[in-house]
Amino acid sequence: MPEPPREAEPAEGQLVAQICAGDGEALEAFYRRYCDRLYSFIYWRVSGDEAAAEDLTQETFMAALRNLRSFQGGSGLFTWLCAIARHKVADHFRRRHRLETVQESLRAQAFLDAVTAESAEERLAARQRRDEVTETLRRLPARYQQALILKYLDGRSTREVAAALEVSTAAAESVISRARAAFRQQYAAVRERSE
Repeated sequence: MPEPPREAEPAEGQLVAQICAGDGEALEAFYRRYCDRLYSFIYWRVSGDEAAAEDLTQETFMAALRNLRSFQGGSGLFTWLCAIARHKVADHFRRRHRLETVQESLRAQAFLDAVTAESAEERLAARQRRDEVTETLRRLPARYQQALILKYLDGRSTREVAAALEVSTAAAESVISRARAAFRQQYAAVRERSE
């Protein structure tokens, strides 16, 4: 039995207009049309890190939906999505670099603790604390890592954190609060495991 003919997919401009008007089916069509291609585009730019590619694909779609009204149609919709994805990938590598910098800072602190510690036990405790903090940060979602590092290591204001996360100040406060709670929970689990 022959398959029924598929409905023609709407043109990009029409699809954007339908999504902006709140059409859920158009939103699903948008996601289906571009998800796999966008994931592949990102996957190769994060050296085959599947988890990062999945997260960044979702972040790209969320950013695109927030800014869909600004899509002018000067380039194709996929090209526009790729431009957003490039920014998200760059942010990902900046976060990763920042986490490595945090680890370096913790190592420097551990060195200082070791030099100034009065006993081998104190040196061991300082190293263990550093490892626990590093492991805890690694377990957190990238957004939480970024919020905590910006707020508490870089000393940024909540408004600056909001700008970096591309959210409102109220939303940034919420992210910071949830990130602190997640850090406390993960830190307790990490400490319990290391005891």
